[in-house]
Amino acid sequence: MKRFILRTRQFIFNKIFDIRIIIDKNVNLKIIIFVFIMLIALIINQRVILTLSIVVLFAFLCMPFTFKIIILITNTYFSKSNTSFLSLSGRIRNEPYMEEFVSWYFYQGVGHIWILDDNLESLNLEYGTLSEKLKSDPRITIIPCDQSLKEKYPKPGLGSASINFQEIEYQKLYKQIRNQSKWWIIVDADEFIIPKKDLNTSLKKSLETTFKDADSISVPWVMMAYSQDEYPESLLLTNIYRMDHDKRHPNPIKNRKNRCYYKKISIKTIFKSASFSTVGTHRPMPNLKIILYQAKEGVSNTLSCSNEYHNLRNKDIENGYLLCYHYRFYSKKHIIDKYGFGNDMYNESYDEKRILNYPEIKDSSIADVYKKNIMQEHVD
Repeated sequence: MKRFILRTRQFIFNKIFDIRIIIDKNVNLKIIIFVFIMLIALIINQRVILTLSIVVLFAFLCMPFTFKIIILITNTYFSKSNTSFLSLSGRIRNEPYMEEFVSWYFYQGVGHIWILDDNLESLNLEYGTLSEKLKSDPRITIIPCDQSLKEKYPKPGLGSASINFQEIEYQKLYKQIRNQSKWWIIVDADEFIIPKKDLNTSLKKSLETTFKDADSISVPWVMMAYSQDEYPESLLLTNIYRMDHDKRHPNPIKNRKNRCYYKKISIKTIFKSASFSTVGTHRPMPNLKIILYQAKEGVSNTLSCSNEYHNLRNKDIENGYLLCYHYRFYSKKHIIDKYGFGNDMYNESYDEKRILNYPEIKDSSIADVYKKNIMQEHVD
């Protein structure tokens, strides 16, 4: 019942939030509507309707200014307590390429990384997880996951609206560290955000310039692929082919993870802590103010709070300001290991035809930046 109430509240907030934005984006329209109502009330001599129309119109006109004052106060409060400009949090389990992951985001301007450790070192892979150098790095904080949450809030089946233990963990962590950074990213260890439009800049610089007035930035996935059987020595330098997002990729496995991404694809979100009081696994929850920027040519605003990006195409990937390159599977061996972990998402026997792995277009954007700007420091 508690989870149902929380989800219901979230749904209602989303609807109210969307309506408010539509109203705020159409100032002239709302004035015309209420002026029209007032004229009708005068004609039919309805003083009550006239009075109510005037009150509501005044309230709508004042609403944006009220929100601006509230956000100004909130931003002032958080700016005084921020210790970082940009921070990252991620829930990690059995990840062999943590060195590349943290090195990538430090290069992109992340000031601190908060790792929710879900049995981080249980997998004995040749390339390890976090080196002693990174474990002792003051910019990294490792927090053990609360395993009891898995029983209290089991991960829901695909398509379920129930709150799961991952969301609860992120919300608990965010509540503790929210005011320590102006901007936040929540990503997994196989997700690498890149300022694609200008590979010579960093994510931090993009936030300081292009997206400085945004509250939240929705960044669509780009599905990367593998071409080898075994784990590569370097994920970012080896896996340089991606899915052709202009093609449909139907899949007989009818679940969210393995569906065709031609029409809709998931997003990750970069957001300001001052504007959001709680978070989910892919985006922050609606608060008083939010503007979503999509990572494509023109950086257009959207009125949607959706967890998905619609109709991502190759031209968007080539021209997008920000993209999230998603290395879901590192190799054939990685998929087999995922089955071995008892992951409900991949509980069928191994069958490559059922896995969304399409190395169709060469895209070395991540590899080029990593090799040019990060690799030598990573090796040292």
